[in-house]
Amino acid sequence: MYCPPSTEVHSITLLEAGRSGVKPISFATSSGESPSSTDDNRLTIGTGLEARFEKYEPKAAVADYHAAYLSKTHVEKPGIGCPLAALGGDVARGSDALKIAFGTGVNRLVETLARGMEGSPQQRQAKAGRELAMLVGAVVIVRASDPETASSVLAACRTDPTLELPIP
Repeated sequence: MYCPPSTEVHSITLLEAGRSGVKPISFATSSGESPSSTDDNRLTIGTGLEARFEKYEPKAAVADYHAAYLSKTHVEKPGIGCPLAALGGDVARGSDALKIAFGTGVNRLVETLARGMEGSPQQRQAKAGRELAMLVGAVVIVRASDPETASSVLAACRTDPTLELPIP
């Protein structure tokens, strides 16, 4: 798994997560520290969403991210997708330091998603947390399910009237 290095990350190796025989992969999170110049396997959380906010107005950025997250390409290729869905189970078995780093990335992504939500700051934060949980959960379920179940879950999650997102 490879994502281009970010200028605002430091890394924690996922070997702590307990997978044996797996090539070392670094999990990148926000920090004031510079990334290691020798770390070629950096995963970042939220860079795709942040780029969308530079291109679209906030609500459209979230809708585009939602559609891309549930796209066939993202679902079928965990190695190029979001590390939340691909590595969450491994991180859950990892160290406290790894969980803190993962949580930092999750919180940053929720904060970014909230910029495209309506309501009070607390309502936007809650909507963004639900949206992220639904997206990640859907991808985990779809990747692990038979085709019929996967199709049903994707269809249900591609539109969400409670968020009022115009998903294609």
